[in-house]
Amino acid sequence: ILTGLPMAFTGLCAAIVLSAPVAVKILVLALLLIYTVFSAVFSMTIGVKMPNLNWINETVPIKQGGAVTIVLFSSWGISILIGGLYMLIGYRMGAAPYLALCSAVFACLTLILLHWLDTKGAREFETL
Repeated sequence: ILTGLPMAFTGLCAAIVLSAPVAVKILVLALLLIYTVFSAVFSMTIGVKMPNLNWINETVPIKQGGAVTIVLFSSWGISILIGGLYMLIGYRMGAAPYLALCSAVFACLTLILLHWLDTKGAREFETL
């Protein structure tokens, strides 16, 4: 919620300024919000898989954990991958189909990770 609202606002501003068809504007907003949810669920998944339970102050698990490093760099990598794939093959498809495909992929990945968190992830969390 804390990231989704500002993301929606900036996406709305970008959609207003963007000179593209309405479908592309809507898909840009959808991809931004779906990616925000994916990022949160991915962070929770990595946090359950790599918990940092040995710390002396509260900043260590938040700022210095292995899970935080993995999530930070993989999020950068995913963003670069989205842009790079568009430059390689996406421009041939067009913006709307590429954005729809990316949104569908991230929505499916989010659902898979949520399912894992609800089943195996919950069992792993119980054993911590």
